Amino acid sequence: MVNTISHLAYLLHSSAGELDHIIKNIDRYYYYLKQPKTKYGEPQKDNKGIRYRELEPSRYPLKRIQKRINFLLQQIELPDYAFGSVKGANNILNAREHLENKYFFSVDLKNFFPNITRHQVFRMFRQNEFSPTVSRTLTQLTTYRGLLPQGAPTSPIISNLVFVETGKRLLEAIKDHPIIFTSFLDDLTFSSKEDFKQLTPELLKIIKGGGYYLHHKKIHYKTSRPEVTGLIVYKNRLWAIERMKKRASENVYVANYLKSINEQPFEVSI
Repeated sequence: MVNTISHLAYLLHSSAGELDHIIKNIDRYYYYLKQPKTKYGEPQKDNKGIRYRELEPSRYPLKRIQKRINFLLQQIELPDYAFGSVKGANNILNAREHLENKYFFSVDLKNFFPNITRHQVFRMFRQNEFSPTVSRTLTQLTTYRGLLPQGAPTSPIISNLVFVETGKRLLEAIKDHPIIFTSFLDDLTFSSKEDFKQLTPELLKIIKGGGYYLHHKKIHYKTSRPEVTGLIVYKNRLWAIERMKKRASENVYVANYLKSINEQPFEVSI
């Protein structure tokens, strides 16, 4: 795809000198940010209080260059199972893939971005036909302290592309079974009309074998009202979480979001 640094610099609206300067002074171009974790528009809490997410956003001009890298990588076709941070896709479309199924297996990946290493990122660039030199430079521009930084504009698309290798193994494992698989970044969902619980240990083994960490408290095998990317699948329809429905009366954006789920207002509680 891209074989020389000069060609890469051209595509990034930059120069070889600027890219080299940023890489050599990379600590200047990231900063620390702590934000409350939210779910359904409300802060997440545990017995210690509000939970926080630690971010490392990038600064200008690295951020500008990362936006160009993001644009470049968006040209690479992703598998049909990918719905997170994908143009034209969202959590609603992700959940709709699982309508009419009875058995659901959901897996949450722990610290998704920071647990993706520079080695995985470099291998992804090589697999997408970037030269070794260009792959090394792109890895240096998109990872920080050896990991994928949470808060950089390139991290979502890179995480999707890195996951492709593991995604292929998962698809291979379920190819002889009527199972639907989708990913929404760190949120993986498998569903079927038939019981496939016997396959779940193999699926978890494949995921761990890809270098990912499992959030064990968020691994579920359900047959009743499963939650799929923030929505409840029930009676072949998608339903809002009760807390979100309560917020609809206070927030017009939430109300419009709820209407978009099934293209009609939510009047029935589950």
